[in-house]
Amino acid sequence: MYIISSIKSPGVVQVQGKYNRLVWGNPKLKQEKLEHLKWLFDEAGINHEFYGQEVEAKVWEKFSFISPVASLTSLTHKSMGSIMANEELKLQLQQLMQELVLVAKAKGINLPLDMVERNLAVVEKLPQEATSSMERDFASGNRTELENLTGYIVREAEKFGLPVPQYQQVYEDLRQRQQTL
Repeated sequence: MYIISSIKSPGVVQVQGKYNRLVWGNPKLKQEKLEHLKWLFDEAGINHEFYGQEVEAKVWEKFSFISPVASLTSLTHKSMGSIMANEELKLQLQQLMQELVLVAKAKGINLPLDMVERNLAVVEKLPQEATSSMERDFASGNRTELENLTGYIVREAEKFGLPVPQYQQVYEDLRQRQQTL
């Protein structure tokens, strides 16, 4: 799911921004089930894109965006606009994206060659005040997705013997912060 949203109150999700879509697929489902799901999404007016066998790469395309953005906004407590306006932070975001792409490649996931550039272009288009749900969870002392969004990349890099110094540092700093919450 590509969406910027927050929980406004119990049972109420507030959507921010206009870049909302669902990317989906499941190579294990029968064609008739897939057609039914497509019909349901169409009837509900949901902006969606179906990918059959390529769904894993599409999931990683999203992950290559959300993991670095969530990690850095959580670490800095800065909005995406503030990160992009600061050359040092923008470079750090780019490095996080590059490290993630290396991990994906080691796992056999073929991301587009210009994935980092695409992701940075998306960040530029988002509302300047946008952060990430993980940043908002850290700020409010809630449970976070740290292990799934940041720790996962560190652990996968270790499996392949890949250096991911930016991810390692951000992960350690956020783990320390989370332990004090």
